[in-house]
Amino acid sequence: MNVSALLVVIEEYLNLEDDDCLSLPPQAYLDEELYQLEIEKIFRREWLCVGRAEHIPNPGDYFCTKLMDDPIIVVRGNDGEVRALSSICRHRYMPVADGEGQVERFVCPYHSWAYDLTGQLIAAPYMKGSKRFVRDVCQLPSYRCESWAGFLFVNLDENARPLFEKMRVLDQHVVNYRISDQVEIMSYKQRWNGNWKLSAENSMEYYHHVGLHRHTVGGQMPAKLTYVPQPPSDLSFTHERCGMDRSYEQRGHAF
Repeated sequence: MNVSALLVVIEEYLNLEDDDCLSLPPQAYLDEELYQLEIEKIFRREWLCVGRAEHIPNPGDYFCTKLMDDPIIVVRGNDGEVRALSSICRHRYMPVADGEGQVERFVCPYHSWAYDLTGQLIAAPYMKGSKRFVRDVCQLPSYRCESWAGFLFVNLDENARPLFEKMRVLDQHVVNYRISDQVEIMSYKQRWNGNWKLSAENSMEYYHHVGLHRHTVGGQMPAKLTYVPQPPSDLSFTHERCGMDRSYEQRGHAF
């Protein structure tokens, strides 16, 4: 099945009723041409969550990540602003940072070019005599970086619409969760050896409470209480909800 035929099949799924739903065809997870199309149409144009703002609370705090093949530093500047910068030195393509930490400046380990927390080049040893080099116009490329409810998002498309336009409807649905008041107490990184849609599908269903979480949240939120609300009119997201076992709804319970 070529990608054109695959797209036709996927589009047909949009017209199915819930009781008539199907799993995606295997090619949707394996077809390289479809994956490259998803990269171009989705991941290089959408706001992608990269972490929490409180993970880098102080000036100079940073962490590195990668969006597609673009290595990125997410750093809090001396002005308190969080920025997303390319982590690659403008001289010889050497990373100026790795992992996470706290710095006053980013220094390339190759030739010691140094950049401030906004990405501006501030030092380039022995380049003063160059007729072509202009230090003041050299800086690490930056990416769109905005926050919502304490979550940091980066967009590789500099012409993307502001993040708040994407989240305006979602805000109304999650107001009771008080997400802005919550703080990160731990973090970890995990790489999935599979197509991204597998992760999305797992995150959007309570069915696995029957097995994987039967001894934890499966008791509090039984899979049998799952229901699918109508998506918002702008179709900005779809989701499932799960009711809570009545024994956890009693006054004075920790929940």
